[in-house]
Amino acid sequence: MSDQTPPDVAIPAPAYVAPPTKRKPRWLATGAVAVLAVAAGAFGISVLSASDGAKTPEGAVHAMFDAIDHEDVIGVLEALDPNERDILRPAIEETGEQAKRVEVASKDLDLHKVRGIDLRVEGLAMTTTELGDGYVAVDLTGGTVSSASDLERLPFGSTITDVLAADEREDGGDLDRTDSGTIDLDGVRLVAVRRDGGWHVSALYSIAEQVRRDADPQPEVPDFGNGIAAKGAASPEAAVREALDAAVHLDVRRLIELSPPGEMAVLHDYGPALVAAAEDAKQGAFEAPEVKDLELQVADGPDGTKVVSPTSYSVSFGGDEAWSFDGRCTTYTYSYDDDYASDIEDEGTIPVDDGPQTETQKVCKGDVGADVGSFLSLPFAQPSGDLRVVTEQHDGQWFVSPTRSIIESTVGTLKGLDADQVRRTVRWWSGDWWAAEPAGFWKACGVDQPASDASSADGEAAYEKCYEQLPDDYDGPRYGYGFDDGFGSEEGPSEVPGEECWTVEDEAAATSCFEGLYESGQISASELADFRCQSVYADIPDDASDREWTAAEDAYDACVLQQEADLRAGGGGTTATSVAPPVTMAPASTTSTTAPRTTTSSTPAAPATSSTSTTAPG
Repeated sequence: MSDQTPPDVAIPAPAYVAPPTKRKPRWLATGAVAVLAVAAGAFGISVLSASDGAKTPEGAVHAMFDAIDHEDVIGVLEALDPNERDILRPAIEETGEQAKRVEVASKDLDLHKVRGIDLRVEGLAMTTTELGDGYVAVDLTGGTVSSASDLERLPFGSTITDVLAADEREDGGDLDRTDSGTIDLDGVRLVAVRRDGGWHVSALYSIAEQVRRDADPQPEVPDFGNGIAAKGAASPEAAVREALDAAVHLDVRRLIELSPPGEMAVLHDYGPALVAAAEDAKQGAFEAPEVKDLELQVADGPDGTKVVSPTSYSVSFGGDEAWSFDGRCTTYTYSYDDDYASDIEDEGTIPVDDGPQTETQKVCKGDVGADVGSFLSLPFAQPSGDLRVVTEQHDGQWFVSPTRSIIESTVGTLKGLDADQVRRTVRWWSGDWWAAEPAGFWKACGVDQPASDASSADGEAAYEKCYEQLPDDYDGPRYGYGFDDGFGSEEGPSEVPGEECWTVEDEAAATSCFEGLYESGQISASELADFRCQSVYADIPDDASDREWTAAEDAYDACVLQQEADLRAGGGGTTATSVAPPVTMAPASTTSTTAPRTTTSSTPAAPATSSTSTTAPG
């Protein structure tokens, strides 16, 4: 038996951990609903015809929200810019099939309409402003989207339903299985584009326009069609190498030149502003990462595209961080100095020895966390061998397709997973962290790997036994967090000052608890202020509008500033209710600040007898 203690985690713990609620599976349901919604889009993909679009920009926006109102994913797709819609089709089709295969969706999923979800759009009103020939900004001045879902009716597969059932048993049968909310559309700007005589909503142009408006100083509206010209590379491999070189050196102009002129027309149009912003960001010290030993392979993709994947590489960031990929495993190495290590040691996170500290982690294909991590997060942020870059040819030149690459890397990874891997990952997300440990970890300690449907208690017991028997020299891949650092399964004395105060139900006693920690120097003025000012959220309902949440956040920020000032001045502060401004809603703006050529359009809220659904979800 080894006397090895569980390794600590080199991640500082949060200042406080909020008390658990009985709604922990909600995030799981929300994520699964998103998967099912995409899956529903697979319905009728083969019969989608090229839409002529709407007659007006307002018509395109109305068509999109009408489809949302009827939970019609196909209708939403029809309202989109054809350049965007045509890329989404194969991804939606494939995701629908894969969701069934890995038992996230039930086999009898009705792709005409996802049961258990009800969306309702009301009071839609808008103004339009011409940005350029064929480009119109549609500003929503009113309207809401309300939603309701019922976990009992959602067409989940056993991968999801089994975890929900287990969570309900742990909660004593008191699991909240319904959810609802309302989104305020006032202030949203969409951009409609004209394609082949018809108007469509463009998701990409809408995002770009929002970024432009939020910039300070705000750039001018682009000269559509006269931005940065497309300039590809001689081959698929050359396109990827040139794009990588541009990325590590923050050469935004070259990245835009290498993007497809049709699919990424938005980058070419808004490119000058993006280049200017990047140049401002590059002012000062900047050390580019160093990429070495990059080997690539090229394979045929759909519709004449070529898919480029790395077979090996190494990346270093100064002298502190390095990644290396050997074709199967990615090794991460992090180094830090004594001062940083001492800070972490003070927080009880990692043991510290004399001299510079180095942490190494290896993640291999086939590990639950590695495979599913690539699927769930943007692959470009993951240094793994699952990255697949899609290139396409136009006029003899090769370009890198960002959207196709993301889809290929995410959906392509999902295709390589089996139901057991996905089930383990869902267990991991829901709190059974032992489920993510790779087979090599269990083999090294001589303990049978718990089945993906094992009980939480059995899985945790097996994990603890494995740790007790784990060889001291084990350096294989692993994902568990150990037991004594606040992240594992065992309960014990909190190592995070203030965590115990959050569990005190009596408000006066909780306040006394935090103030005692502050007076003894265990928490800072900011941490005490945070606790005191949480009360501004007490009366905010779950279905509060965005404006209500924004007002509450502003009140919270003002409260914290006042509390910190009082505490540091030696005044001791006061209760949040006496310093936080009241949460009131600012009136909706009725004045236009846009250029001329503005028109208005509105629709009344749907009456109870309209075609908009007023029934229970599903």
